[in-house]
Amino acid sequence: MDPKSILGIIAGIAFFYFRFGPGSRLLKKKSHHHIVPPVPTSDPHWHPIDFTNYTKYLIVGERNLVEKTEELGKLLQDSMGLQSEKIETPSKWEVVKIQGSNFHDFHQAIDFLSAIASDESYGYWINKVDSSKDYIVKVDSQSDQEYLLGTFRNNQNFGIYLPYSDRHPNGNITLSSVQEVSFEELEKHLPQQLNERALKNLD
Repeated sequence: MDPKSILGIIAGIAFFYFRFGPGSRLLKKKSHHHIVPPVPTSDPHWHPIDFTNYTKYLIVGERNLVEKTEELGKLLQDSMGLQSEKIETPSKWEVVKIQGSNFHDFHQAIDFLSAIASDESYGYWINKVDSSKDYIVKVDSQSDQEYLLGTFRNNQNFGIYLPYSDRHPNGNITLSSVQEVSFEELEKHLPQQLNERALKNLD
């Protein structure tokens, strides 16, 4: 086989590896949460969460036509087994307060809603004791739908690798050294009434 043919084959293999195969991750953003992290207890950047100290909300923007007619609470109950309470907001947003749940199911619901209902689907966790521990999280649209990207109120960014989100009862938040989202900007984007209602409805 002549050298040009060999180089062509090598170039083709390299293109496939970096475009469609495992190497594609290397071409994505350099946030470390785009690399599969270790299990939480072996992750040096792990930030365990006591979710019993939080009031948890799911927030969904204008829905696509496929799931537009079914109430958000019923959709979550039928598809995910999540119990919720509807929060009225005079805007395009739909907001539900999640009753119970665990770290894994709640964050899987964000991914579920982003896939079938609206690209603008967020989780908003409000800490009952320390507001600096509040956080907002969403699907990372620049990843392959396996990652959530979030930020605490102090703008400490983090990632959640969904396939490992059930490995520990305190979750698998991985702190990031890269700031990709701002808590203030995300909060401004969400319905103004939510923060007022959330503060009044802390259990």
